Amino acid sequence: MGSSKRVDYLDIAKGILIITVILCHSDFPFAQYMYWFHMPAFFIISGLLYKNKLSIKSQATKFFIPYIAFSIVDMALTFMTNPQDFSLPNIVYYSYEHIYAGKMMPGVFWFIPCLFLTKVLFHYGKKLLSNQALIMLLIGLYVAGHAFVLATVPENVVDITTANYIPWNLDVLMITLPYYAIGYYAKDLLKFVNNKITLIISGVLAISYLKLNTDLQIYYYMNIKYSEFRYYFLDLLVPITFTIFILSISYHLTQLKHLGSIASFLKLAGANSLIIMYLHIPLNHYFETLFNYNYVIFTLIGLLIPLGLAILINKNELCEFIFKGTSPSSSSSSSKSHSVRFAH
Repeated sequence: MGSSKRVDYLDIAKGILIITVILCHSDFPFAQYMYWFHMPAFFIISGLLYKNKLSIKSQATKFFIPYIAFSIVDMALTFMTNPQDFSLPNIVYYSYEHIYAGKMMPGVFWFIPCLFLTKVLFHYGKKLLSNQALIMLLIGLYVAGHAFVLATVPENVVDITTANYIPWNLDVLMITLPYYAIGYYAKDLLKFVNNKITLIISGVLAISYLKLNTDLQIYYYMNIKYSEFRYYFLDLLVPITFTIFILSISYHLTQLKHLGSIASFLKLAGANSLIIMYLHIPLNHYFETLFNYNYVIFTLIGLLIPLGLAILINKNELCEFIFKGTSPSSSSSSSKSHSVRFAH
């Protein structure tokens, strides 16, 4: 499988996943099922894209220059939505929320610090430990993470209090590191996603999980941000199955010429998923003050406006640096459109 084709279908997969993220923040009636897989899938795909050479300075720039920029945009849109809240104390408080991140910060800002730490810690674990020792450590973290959640985190998200807030969601690393590692160690298995049998089997399994939950009332729930991962076996089986299914769908979309426009749009969304991630909630909060609408309009606003802004950002090197963390040298290269993505 060529590297270009590989990037294409991984971008398509991220495009599908970022749409599920938007839907989960709308009134979409089936949002709870998307929490089963979309965040684990982003960490798994990020692991698939891991490269042995890693510069902390470069990664910090890619992650946190846009984080700061979009934090300012987020606060600006928040005050536009609620102008009566504009005050120096609120500016200080909202800034503190963005710095603390994790469960304290509403929306999706928790993801960036968590992914950054996941990537850096995995890199140094791989560098300093033998392969066997690293795998054993990751298994230990996975087990410890579930034990920690079962012992300390309320079963219902609405019952979580400030006592459960941890800066940068450090507790969540106990599950994101194993997901990231699964992606890394599964690189050689990527060739199987192009098989139709993989698409069929993973699709049947994914549908069967949904049927078991809806028809037989076999309860399953996951929400990584709020440390809601309680099922040692299912928290591997369910997200991995859905991730394989989405990767397989994405690969086969690249092979269907009559669906080329859909594949191209999803690829564009995946390549700009970072901007969509940051903007879809504050934009919708603002527009919801102007008129009422359902999850379809919510998704279109959260997807199309950020994509339009991304196209404009891509035309200016300074804007790319501020909002994508892309240095001028890399933005002028042939891989420009793939420099910084949600799951990198």
